[in-house]
Amino acid sequence: MGLVGIERDITERKLAEQELQKANTELASSKAELEKVLADLQKSHDELKAAQFQLIEAEKLQSVWPFGGGVAHEVKNPLAILGMGIDYVTKNIVSPDENLAQILGDMNDALKRADSIILGLLDFSVPGALKLAPEDVSAIWSKA
Repeated sequence: MGLVGIERDITERKLAEQELQKANTELASSKAELEKVLADLQKSHDELKAAQFQLIEAEKLQSVWPFGGGVAHEVKNPLAILGMGIDYVTKNIVSPDENLAQILGDMNDALKRADSIILGLLDFSVPGALKLAPEDVSAIWSKA
């Protein structure tokens, strides 16, 4: 009787498999970290786009201010003349038509609404002062 044996050293193979498994685990961990960083970057990008949009809108409004004030003053003068005309007709014209008083009242109400809109435009056209306040910029970055 005899015994025949074949022996093969698989230590290197087992070590390589362990290294591969360790590398895969590290890769998965790195991938998760990269995905988190990518999500944070995307969020920061979206916030920057929103801030840029707000700045553009503020710039548009700032360019409209002088124009709005000029238009409001130019429209207010004819409205005042129309108002004086309605008041004059209301006080000095006696008409058998009962609808005339109603029509003049409606015209006066419409004139007051238009005047109110113009006053709002004038208020809007006056540039407001910026409200500056100290802010901790590092707190903003730590939230991201």
